[in-house]
Amino acid sequence: MSRRAVVTLLLLLLPASPAPAAQGELWAHTVRAVGLMVEGKLEAAIGELARARAARAVPELDALVGLAALQGGEAKLARRQLEGAIRRGSSEPLVLYWAARAALAQGNRGAALKRLQQALAIASESREAPAIYLAYAVVLHELGQPKAALSALREASRRRPNLLDPTLYPTPLEGAVGLMGRVLAAFPAKLQLLRTEGHLLWRNGRVVPSCDRFRELLSQRPGDPDALEMMARCATAMGRASQGLTLASRAVEKAPTSPQALATRGEILLELGQASKAVKDLRKAADALPRDARLLTRLAEACTLAEQPSCAQKFFAYALRRAPRNAAAAFGLALHLQQGADAGTPEDRARARKRAEEMFRKALALAPWRPRYWRAAANFAHLIGDRQRAARWSREAKQAERTQRRLERVQHQMSRINRVASELGSCKTSCARLGAGLPKAARQFLQLGRSAGVPNEVSEILPCLRSRVLLLEDPTVYELKARTLAGQSYTVRSTFPYLPPWRLAPH
Repeated sequence: MSRRAVVTLLLLLLPASPAPAAQGELWAHTVRAVGLMVEGKLEAAIGELARARAARAVPELDALVGLAALQGGEAKLARRQLEGAIRRGSSEPLVLYWAARAALAQGNRGAALKRLQQALAIASESREAPAIYLAYAVVLHELGQPKAALSALREASRRRPNLLDPTLYPTPLEGAVGLMGRVLAAFPAKLQLLRTEGHLLWRNGRVVPSCDRFRELLSQRPGDPDALEMMARCATAMGRASQGLTLASRAVEKAPTSPQALATRGEILLELGQASKAVKDLRKAADALPRDARLLTRLAEACTLAEQPSCAQKFFAYALRRAPRNAAAAFGLALHLQQGADAGTPEDRARARKRAEEMFRKALALAPWRPRYWRAAANFAHLIGDRQRAARWSREAKQAERTQRRLERVQHQMSRINRVASELGSCKTSCARLGAGLPKAARQFLQLGRSAGVPNEVSEILPCLRSRVLLLEDPTVYELKARTLAGQSYTVRSTFPYLPPWRLAPH
């Protein structure tokens, strides 16, 4: 966190202003604060929480400041705020849980254990109970209390059999979304609050809890177009694009002019290889959302596959203007500029080639892990007669292919795990067939509480649970570090809906 953010945080420790309570202002500032946290604007979020506290000084606002600090890597300040919320009267299990996580981040397992015990005493049957039991098991194990740790882990697995479920390992931002719901407990529009939570979690990359919110919303409002559209995204994220298309089409039927529903259906159509149909939906969506660089890029990609080059070049250029660091837009524009470099006057061709080379270089700098970019750039260099550069970029393409293969192996495994994990909830009898072919550890983690051998499996799994991996960082994130032959280091970062099994590997 910046120095200014720390100063702002410290100001929040001062007594609240005597301004009269304003419930509406409390709610509005709290929602804005959590939204800013999800966007990574922690300093602005703290400012919104200060305004919420001026409206009404509920202790959970101090806890939200603590979560912002924890997200920013300031464990000491986070713990101070969370403990302050408890002293000011908060008995929310989530506040106790996050006070334990802050203590753990400082290396104080004894204090963490105490807060987790208090949380379980209040919330042993709540939605958050499985995560609390899981953290309790981890801390007990690391404190050398294996019998108690096994008991806690069995309880966590009984309530949530899938140990790859990310809701067992929430991030501070996920905690902020949950705590926002506590602050807005008296908010009259419950479904709107549920919708807001779902969108915030999705923007934060927490697919599973987001899908849970929209599934609940859809159960109460079966024809809700927003919930249908988001469930379409959920299905696609779990590797079920055909189901996603059905849901997205229902969303468009309910709201024919919704740019979000049209964009989602268009993207799924593009993924399923129906580019011409995708162009129609994405074009309508882009007309309504002309500043959305990602949407403009997807439209340009659909135009390319539908053999509409002028449409593709135009929208790649629009996307790049909206987001100058958009590698896909730079690459797409480079390809189309290259194709037009043989037309017109010599001056026109020279300008097009220069511009194409500029775009290729930009794409390579922004996404050096993509072998396709290197191969296309090498082909361009060969066409313009620069054999030395063509050979160098060809070698870089082979280097990138090694990284791509490693990444694809991970993505393929996780795609299968995502599909299996998302189907476990509807599995009526034996779920063994779902996990056929998966690594043994993945099968154990996915079906722990459904097996007759739970005690033995729990005993095997307990040593795999490490606070450093599961509770002090986001375990759904996968990072692959590599470098180009020229020495440029880079990191490819992917976030998966469920935990990669190796996060639960033995020490």
